[in-house]
Amino acid sequence: MKQKKLVWDLPVRLFHWILVALFIAAWVTAEQGPAWMDRHMQVGYAIMTLVLFRIFWGMYGSDQARFKAFLRGPAKVIDYIRKTLRGEAEQSIGHNPRAAGAW
Repeated sequence: MKQKKLVWDLPVRLFHWILVALFIAAWVTAEQGPAWMDRHMQVGYAIMTLVLFRIFWGMYGSDQARFKAFLRGPAKVIDYIRKTLRGEAEQSIGHNPRAAGAW
């Protein structure tokens, strides 16, 4: 039996889904007109707070959440993309090993 392995920890998963919900809320409140501008601004502040949390968690969080786990330099990203186009890229969990997905 295959063992399950976490790709992202709970805070990163929550970040992604809360960001989706807040983006939808921002869109809806923007469509409602000037009467909803206060709500729209509150949603914007919530998004800013969420992004600041993700930056913090990307530097100090768990191993799979840290930016250093998936950010690579341009040369490695280009190498990975070339291998992908030739069908030689290795499979990976989460962001690909050369971080084309992170860029």
